[in-house]
Amino acid sequence: MTPDEIKVRGEHAARLLGDKLLNETLDTIEQEIIGLWTDCPARDTEGREELWKYHKVAKKFRAILEGVMQSGQVVIAREKENDRNPFNKQPKQFIRK
Repeated sequence: MTPDEIKVRGEHAARLLGDKLLNETLDTIEQEIIGLWTDCPARDTEGREELWKYHKVAKKFRAILEGVMQSGQVVIAREKENDRNPFNKQPKQFIRK
């Protein structure tokens, strides 16, 4: 993936993570799963395990978006650093006559 593609994906992930509706939805899903898991009878080990898996998947979804966003931020920071570093500039070419 090119640095530009990483930046675009990072910006998109940041927009998604900043979306109030998406965050409310993810929070609701996580809360409902935890509520169901807490209320699950002790004898229902299989049900508790399934709910735990759902909980982990919900957390993973948000974590993946955060990772994509951070990757984009790293690319942007590196580009800014390269722009400020005078040793990374292309040398001027002189034309000899």
